[in-house]
Amino acid sequence: MSFGMKSKLLVAAVVGAVMGFASLELSFVGVGLSVIALFLIGLTDPVRPLAAGVYLTFVGVVGPVLLGNLIVSCGPPSCQYSASTLQAASVYLVLLVIGLVLAASAGLRSRARPR
Repeated sequence: MSFGMKSKLLVAAVVGAVMGFASLELSFVGVGLSVIALFLIGLTDPVRPLAAGVYLTFVGVVGPVLLGNLIVSCGPPSCQYSASTLQAASVYLVLLVIGLVLAASAGLRSRARPR
């Protein structure tokens, strides 16, 4: 893996983490920005599926971490969270699985290619 490819994957990971946070904080605007960022990352050079998989993986990691922290730290008498919180966490977990599958399949495909 060349330095250029590693830097693109690092950028995809950082942007994915930031967009995962933005999609929680900015609601529909954040989700829209996340989708736009996914298309922009998907249009990069030959590492398209791998970078997109890394992006989706980091979007999928940030959501459950932040929402899980909210659920664990929230005691029943002091605060309550909506049922949609668990649904949102499950959507982020689905994105995590899709990202891992996409990144793994792209990684295996790139190793199988003759150089």
